Amino acid sequence: MQLAFGDYVLDGPKRELRRGAEQISLEPQVFDVLLYLVQNRDRVVTKDDLFAAVWNGRIVSESTLTSRITAARKAVGDSGEQQALIKTYARKGFRFVGEVTEAVEARNAAARSTTREDAKRNGDARKAAEAELSVLIGEIYDAALDPSLWVSVLEKSSKYIRAKACALYSSDLVSKAANVQYVFGIEPEFARSYAELYSKADPMHAARFFYGAGEVVAVADMIPYEEFVDSRLFKEWGRPQRLIDGATAVLEKSATGVAAFTVLRNEEDGIVDEAMRHRMQLVVPHLRRAVLIGRAIELKKAEADTLADTLDALAAGVFLVDPTGRLVHANGRGHAMLAEDGILRAAGGRLVANDPGADRALRSAFSAAEGGDGVLGTQAIAVPLATAGQRFVAHVLPLTSGARRRAGASYAAAVFVHQADIDTPAAPEVIAKRYELTPSELLVLLTVVESDGVLNIGEALGIPEARAKTHLRRLFEKTGTNEQADLVKLVAGCAGPPEQARTAPAAPLAGAAPELIVDEIRGRAGSGAALKWGGRPAVAVLPFNNLSGDPEQEYFSDGITEDIITALSKYRSLAVIARNPSFAFKGAGGDVRQVGLTFGSEYVVEGSVRKIGQRVRITAQLVETEGGRQLWAERYDRDLQDLFALQDEITTTIAARIEPEISAAERLRVERKAVPALHAWDLFRLGTKHFYKSTAADNLEAQRLFRRAIELDPNLADAYGYLSYAIVLSMTYFEVEPDEKRLSDAVAIGKKGVELDDQDGLIRFMYGRALLATNAYGDALTELETAVELNPCLALSYCGLGDSLAYEGRISEAIPHFQRAIELSPYDPLRWAFYSYRALAHIFGREFELACEWAQRATRVPNAHYWAFAHRVSALGHFQRPDDLRAAIPELLQRKQDFSCSFARKRLFYVKNPNQLELYLDGLRKAGIPE
Repeated sequence: MQLAFGDYVLDGPKRELRRGAEQISLEPQVFDVLLYLVQNRDRVVTKDDLFAAVWNGRIVSESTLTSRITAARKAVGDSGEQQALIKTYARKGFRFVGEVTEAVEARNAAARSTTREDAKRNGDARKAAEAELSVLIGEIYDAALDPSLWVSVLEKSSKYIRAKACALYSSDLVSKAANVQYVFGIEPEFARSYAELYSKADPMHAARFFYGAGEVVAVADMIPYEEFVDSRLFKEWGRPQRLIDGATAVLEKSATGVAAFTVLRNEEDGIVDEAMRHRMQLVVPHLRRAVLIGRAIELKKAEADTLADTLDALAAGVFLVDPTGRLVHANGRGHAMLAEDGILRAAGGRLVANDPGADRALRSAFSAAEGGDGVLGTQAIAVPLATAGQRFVAHVLPLTSGARRRAGASYAAAVFVHQADIDTPAAPEVIAKRYELTPSELLVLLTVVESDGVLNIGEALGIPEARAKTHLRRLFEKTGTNEQADLVKLVAGCAGPPEQARTAPAAPLAGAAPELIVDEIRGRAGSGAALKWGGRPAVAVLPFNNLSGDPEQEYFSDGITEDIITALSKYRSLAVIARNPSFAFKGAGGDVRQVGLTFGSEYVVEGSVRKIGQRVRITAQLVETEGGRQLWAERYDRDLQDLFALQDEITTTIAARIEPEISAAERLRVERKAVPALHAWDLFRLGTKHFYKSTAADNLEAQRLFRRAIELDPNLADAYGYLSYAIVLSMTYFEVEPDEKRLSDAVAIGKKGVELDDQDGLIRFMYGRALLATNAYGDALTELETAVELNPCLALSYCGLGDSLAYEGRISEAIPHFQRAIELSPYDPLRWAFYSYRALAHIFGREFELACEWAQRATRVPNAHYWAFAHRVSALGHFQRPDDLRAAIPELLQRKQDFSCSFARKRLFYVKNPNQLELYLDGLRKAGIPE
């Protein structure tokens, strides 16, 4: 839909903003902010709304949001002073207040009626810019093979991006040294002084911990610009060179180092604007490819007759291919990789990746490479390849453009394959996310740690001492520490575990010493085959550390651990390591990877308990053992009143958060496996991935995969439960027509799942939902109540129980169950349903304002189904909110064009009470939904 305001037209599907015939360049995040504000112009949008919609809930600084709002205002001719279109409401948020109409063709026709001279001038300028970029990209790739070209590349990059200077640099997180590898536009003495004196005080120094590779980050995204101008870095280093702003993009990062590209602007260029961001974003992906290839091959100047001769001596695997993927040449390491048949193989004379997704990416890149740099674009940069616990990446370099053309006309591309570092986040990144630190606070933390505690932080960072103390105070508050020495210990605790797990005295298993328990399990695990758990992911809960300083409090931290083990064991989809083997690692502080090898577990839960007076702080984290990657972390601060009630609350909440994270990680793991290697459990997990996407096509694919899993393993109870529920949802949410046979099949399949495993709360929940669909409300309630008893941590069961109670007219009993589901799993992939069903219950209870509120929350979840939008329309119809309806009805019809009252009546076949059904339909009619 095109939305028009003033002289502007905002086209969401095309992601374009136009003023007349002029297309206005916008950075993607700025466009998303503007589009969200315009689409939600009926209300004040909070900062949290924007963080969720634009950044998917990722932690970003408020200065980042401020800069995007400023850019959005500038793009539409507004400003912070005028606020004619985008208005700020203090402590509330933002609202688009301009008059918006749906753009009509007449407006577009008028926009296209600019003079031929303007069109020609714009077209010539665009062609010139495209030609400039094309030449630059070619030279970037030439520099990957000939490093002597980098300074020339940086000069042309500065010119294209409209900057005064730029540099490629690397930073070692161990030595903390900044190494400027190539630079243009900076005098040597300034380059040296930056590396020696100012790099650690640069706010961009922390960008690697807040942003991913390839993202363009400006100074104002990290800290308020006025703070930057007040820093010693600006006053002593930037201003003497007339440099006033800059932006950076991480090209490569790991737990130990980072490579980045930085540009700097002077007074004539002005501060970083959206046009500059856009041009920089066009260049960065190609710099990434060139730098990654250069790092992979470590190419030295070689005297050789051909490119093939030059590449033969490299340590990385290198393959020269034609546009069809036919192998023309492979170096020695490349031939060894083909012989191993782990990640790549030769099939019919062509290079083939064993992973289907990687193979598709490579084949597409080979074909595109024939057209040169411009056609290949940003395809095939760091294509992941994996085998037997090892990770490799492949980069495709076109050989049909620039100086590379001389390499040989029969080559379309070179493929560089090298082993990748384990993708473990650096300790500062983990801490920043765990404690929600701002970039300024993280810089203070790094300064304290690198100096092993300093008295004058402001002097070290080149900022006013009062501001440094403010950041330090907030650091103490967020991390629960009191002294700088505590901060040093905090980072040390995240910096990486010892190489080998140590054991300490703990509760014995059948009289055996813990060391013997661990050695015995480790011996079985390392005897030639990893421990197996029937395909289910295994999780070990390590004893939580008692940080209270009082050995008498050990019982409390041990109790937390034991209760989490018990709670997780109620999830039948998980294999949970028993209490005694896990407690053999008490006090060890060992490497989670070693724990994984010892128990054959893919995941580890660990944490700590700190009790001070009548307050307790509990932290927990979930770690993937193969790579040491943190999947989830949380902190809980509570008052100590009823100790056992507190213990129950915390352990239930932690268990409820952990299981969805493991399930999501397992779906990704299965997706990466080659199809022939998929077993029944893998097919089931792949089916759940499609199930949670909540589309008609994915629902049918999920059913197919569940049926295939059952064929391979007729006793796989989980597959029966999910298949039963998927059949029900296909009739309520999607396009399958409701009929008695399908409903009977769903009930029979669900019942079979319960017969195979009557202790699985999730399977009982799904069977209960199938029974509800047949109007067997009493039996459904029994199953759902049993599901909650079997697994009090399962959020879905509470939602289903609340929904069933609502259909019985027991609204006051239903609402607390919805609330419990939301509290247990606030990031559940089906959380939109928690909100949506609650909204429906409020409609049945004639609480229309509350229904509007909860339906609105449901519609903000990215995968929300159209029923959430329908519930909002029905509630608004009763609540008589015509202004809100003008936005709500198009949103519903955009997702379900033929939605009508008769359609709703047919799809709500499971609502047995005619008064409830008519109340719902009456709200739709009042809103203007046709019969």
